Amino acid sequence: MRRLVAAAAALALLPVAGATAVRAAGGVQVDNSLANGAATGTVLRASPDGALVEVHNPHQFWTNVVLPAAGAGVTFQPAPPSPSDPLGGFYARAGVIAPGADAVWQARFPSANSSQVVVVSPAFAVSPDAGALTIATVLVSMVGGVARAKTADDILRAAHLLLTVPTIDAAIEAVDQRDAYGFAVALYDSIGDHADRLVIVRTLSLLGVSVTEQALKRVLVVWTIFELMQLAADEISARILGTAQGNVTFENVPAAPPGSPLLVVDAALEQSASSTASRVSLVATDGKVVASADYQAPTPPNVGNAAPVLPAHVVAARHAVYFADASGTVRRLSVDGVTQVVASFPLHPRRDVPIGASGGRSSYDQQEIALAVSPDGRQLAAVIYTLPDAVLDPSCPPEQGPGCTRFMPPSIHVDVYRAWVAGPSWLVHSEDVPDDRYDWTSRYPILVGWDAQGPIGVLQRIEAVQDGGPWQYAAFGGYPAHLDPLGHPGPAIGGADCLAWTELDDQELLCQPGGYRRAAVSLRKPDGTADWNVPLPRSIESIVSLAISPDGGRVAVGDFGTAVVVDRAGGTVTLPKGFDPIVWLDPQTVAGDAFDSHSYTIDGVTLVSMAAPGRLTVLDVRGRIVGTLAAP
Repeated sequence: MRRLVAAAAALALLPVAGATAVRAAGGVQVDNSLANGAATGTVLRASPDGALVEVHNPHQFWTNVVLPAAGAGVTFQPAPPSPSDPLGGFYARAGVIAPGADAVWQARFPSANSSQVVVVSPAFAVSPDAGALTIATVLVSMVGGVARAKTADDILRAAHLLLTVPTIDAAIEAVDQRDAYGFAVALYDSIGDHADRLVIVRTLSLLGVSVTEQALKRVLVVWTIFELMQLAADEISARILGTAQGNVTFENVPAAPPGSPLLVVDAALEQSASSTASRVSLVATDGKVVASADYQAPTPPNVGNAAPVLPAHVVAARHAVYFADASGTVRRLSVDGVTQVVASFPLHPRRDVPIGASGGRSSYDQQEIALAVSPDGRQLAAVIYTLPDAVLDPSCPPEQGPGCTRFMPPSIHVDVYRAWVAGPSWLVHSEDVPDDRYDWTSRYPILVGWDAQGPIGVLQRIEAVQDGGPWQYAAFGGYPAHLDPLGHPGPAIGGADCLAWTELDDQELLCQPGGYRRAAVSLRKPDGTADWNVPLPRSIESIVSLAISPDGGRVAVGDFGTAVVVDRAGGTVTLPKGFDPIVWLDPQTVAGDAFDSHSYTIDGVTLVSMAAPGRLTVLDVRGRIVGTLAAP
């Protein structure tokens, strides 16, 4: 392996010194949150509308670098050679980066919120060039040579010549399939074939390595299949871990007001049989929509004469909102309005079949998806729950309507997935969970979040209801535990009686001890110790909505249009009639729904400030409040 690394450095033509990074000015910034360790982007120098930018390859193999279509007016030109980095512009132009080297561009961003994504991947589907150059590096190492190509272009000529050998293509594709043995056999066959050896000899000569055909043939005696397998180990390991591929985004971002939190609102626009046209928006406290993205949300399952309570498919993490669509594609919307695909999970649309002339239907392929994102924004967890088919009995009296629906089979199929952001997703575990009495959530948890200890799930979460209630507002809505890799719960957190509504950043849990029927609130540490048993006034007989301020100093409680705020000192403030608090934006401002007292319809997303708690501020925004997002 040491010989391989040495040859990789030689094939880069010249030593490449690392350039010193300069703090970006003029609004040009780099976002490495989706890079996954596959690359590191740096803004070297910046002006108000441009920058010298680089992408570094930290691996011991070559990688492709691709620039998808840019926004209007955005340009990326390969940088001219410089004393500190003579090859950075060449790698940018060639679309490949050598091990440990950098691609450098002179970028221009004509307006605020303009951006350019740089995709880094060794995958054959992106380009075979990186794979060919990695194999060229291997061949140089095998013959004990030192690459000294006369020109940078000779490197690409060598790659393209090597790609004319079918077994070299097979070796590259074997690495794509994470098949070290297949790689070793294909490479061994290439060297063992007379015609292929002649091509390899010419390839090495372009790289400044002089070797005879007979000397190349003797390599087969020195190198074993096992040793050849080891030469692909670094790249295959990176592919398995998800660190071979990632995205770096350079963007011209206007400065956000410090400490300006945003509401995340998900609104259904139009529903069809297979999906729901929806829009996720980031909303400022003045009602301005800072960023939004339209998508097709998963269609709720048919659960008969009830309404489903869906797991979260829209979540906020690390200055962005992540949302899964009807096909399982997960996108990331940042505050600058940039939307990127970050993962994909195999979610199927519901299939409806009309039954008889009554207008009823049977529903098949019913699935729900629960999504969670790690606090650093690098990993995703998803669980797809396949629910029983909802089969309408045609012999049932039509006046019974949804009551004629039968659910088969009496079990839930669970698929647990993980993914690196902008990397591959993989199936971790599958399991069938019995559902004899619609109680499967007492046996298998619903994924609801991710904290510093890992993914969190809750047991006994309500999955369907026949009227409104607290379950429509509770982010957790069950008894929480951290999940093992199979999605199974560990010991209860917050105490065995903690019906959790949400979790603070310090991992304290907002609990309703004893369940929904008891009007009690407690802020608990993970071990169940009570940090604050919140005293509720007599006006609160049940809890429909519940939210705690980010600093843990205030709790807002709603009871079917009656709402109060209780602080740590025991003070109580009554909020306007018809307001249901859902989430706090900051220690002074709570957001929620305001209901018209006559029509019982939601007026819109509503704010209440503790500076004027008797006044409702209704924003011109409608939809379901998912959470909040801190401005970066």
